[in-house]
Order: sequence, then structure tokens, then C-alpha cells
Amino acid sequence: MDLVQRVADELDVDEGKAADGLGAVFLAIRMALDARTFGLVADAFPDVGEWMVGAPLSAHWTGEILTIAKPKALRRLLLHAGFTDEEVERLYRIVGCAVRDAAGAEIHDKILETLPTLAC
Repeated sequence: MDLVQRVADELDVDEGKAADGLGAVFLAIRMALDARTFGLVADAFPDVGEWMVGAPLSAHWTGEILTIAKPKALRRLLLHAGFTDEEVERLYRIVGCAVRDAAGAEIHDKILETLPTLAC
């Protein structure tokens, strides 16, 4: 099962909303990592570019894109996009575990330095 379908099933949302949520989280991960390390994440998730292009970024806060790698800003963006608090927490756990499993614990640990909410 691909990650979009997994998120859609576990959060009981449609695949479009699941992909949007993944896009926002992976955009935050991209901003939290150097390019080489994020390249390893992108290798593990071939659709990550598509997800990030569809990320809900119109939260109407000036400079929000610059702070999306911060947990509070990411949560605010996801809530603004229509996710509930519970869905956000579950999305974080799903993505965190998926990254750890696909890209490795070392990369997951690097992400946790900036985004501790993605712990599994």
C-alpha cells in the first residue's frame, strides 16, 4: 500500500486530502534537512515532489513558508487545511514511522531534531 492510501485509510479522509497533508509534512521535512539528506528521503518516496507541489500553503500568514519546519507552524497549516488535531497527530506518527522504515533511523533522528512531533 502506498503512503497516500495508508494515510487516507488510517485518517478516513480522501486521497486528495491525504496527499495534501503529506505534502505539507514533507515540505517541512525538506526545510529541516540539508539537500543531500532530503535527497535520501525523496529516493525512498518517489512521489514526494508531487505531494509537496500540492501542499496547502495558503494559510494567509506572511512568511509562513519560512517557518513551516517548526512544529507549531506545521500544525497551524494542517489545521487551516481542514485536518483535526487528532488527524494531525496521527499523520505525524504515520509519516515519522514511514520515514524511519524507508529512509532509516539516522535520517529519522535528524528530522526529529527540528520536528520532534514526527516521532513514532
